[in-house]
Amino acid sequence: MERQAKAVDLNVMACRVFGGLTAGVGLAVAAQRHQFSAPGLALVPLFMAVIPWAMIGFGFNAAFKPGSAAELVFIAVVSVLTVAATYWLVIGFPAHQSDYAPFFAVILVTFVTGSNGMWFGGVAIAGCLGCSIAFDAAGRYPFGNWFVWCFGFGIGWVGGGGFRMQVQLARRLADAQVELAARAAEAERHRLARDVHDLIAHSLAVSMLHLTGARLALKAGDRDDALDALEEAEAAGRSAMSEIHRTVGLLGSGQAGADAPTPNASDITPLLENFRAAGLALEVSVSGDMERLSLAEGLAAYRIVQESLANAVKHCPGASVHVRIQVGPDQASIRVTNPLSVAVGSGHPPRGPGSGNGLKGMNERVTALGGTLTAGHCDSCWTVDVLLPLLSGRL
Repeated sequence: MERQAKAVDLNVMACRVFGGLTAGVGLAVAAQRHQFSAPGLALVPLFMAVIPWAMIGFGFNAAFKPGSAAELVFIAVVSVLTVAATYWLVIGFPAHQSDYAPFFAVILVTFVTGSNGMWFGGVAIAGCLGCSIAFDAAGRYPFGNWFVWCFGFGIGWVGGGGFRMQVQLARRLADAQVELAARAAEAERHRLARDVHDLIAHSLAVSMLHLTGARLALKAGDRDDALDALEEAEAAGRSAMSEIHRTVGLLGSGQAGADAPTPNASDITPLLENFRAAGLALEVSVSGDMERLSLAEGLAAYRIVQESLANAVKHCPGASVHVRIQVGPDQASIRVTNPLSVAVGSGHPPRGPGSGNGLKGMNERVTALGGTLTAGHCDSCWTVDVLLPLLSGRL
């Protein structure tokens, strides 16, 4: 929008320049014809030439939509008045060889070319030259003068065309800027939705595990274990609310939060322990140096494990989940596997199908880093397989 405003400003500035130039030419023509000391009939064509351009200088033509019939009629009227006034001054009230009156026609050619295009500017030149040739043939206008006009018309035509190209380029840049801003906003919305989804899914999964443990403890008559599980669920809920409030606050302020560190590969182990403490049966296998993962790769790995465990808790509660992480010299692989069936007598209610947003978010993270993600049924299990190429392996 800023560039679009600049394009509009260019038009406004150009109109003011044309109006100012015409006013200056009008003063020079009036001085050549002694209209300040002995005003006469020459003031009529002078006013005919200057008044329409003064209207343009004050933005009168801005009321017309570009390219509309009203604008074309207005430009046609200005063109006719300018050409008629110019030749009326040259033929009816001659000054001398260095006449400034032809500059009215040169300004007209420049304006028409800049506002409507090279073709319209060519038509304006043809009209002016046609009048010059006709007057020359009739012996009313000397050949030498209108030959100089040709040079002036050429300069105006090229200058007007260059200005029009500049305005069109500014408008195209404005459109491209608006499109890029819209794409950036859409990408940011997707990123925020993905992050909030990951946060809420993880917190709810841990809370559900603790609540399920509390329910089972109450059924077994173990009040102390039930209270411990409820306290853990409450703590998880409070932590989630705190993170959500912090995220919303950062969105409102537009500032990067120094107190909101981004999870990385070193946070995966505490994440697994958190799920295990909440009652999730986990089998974990980690090999390789987790420190080889960059911040972006570590964040992606953390979110993938987090979302996979949350999905396992949601869709297959009570089942054992196997997590395998391998970090090699060039790539890291993550596999999270859980059975599709719920163990009988586990006490966990089955869950319905999800929306697929979590899987989509994981795929976007992996694709952005040049990796691949495969998720689906395999041997009565749901398996998430991820391969991430390591930045350190490409250096």
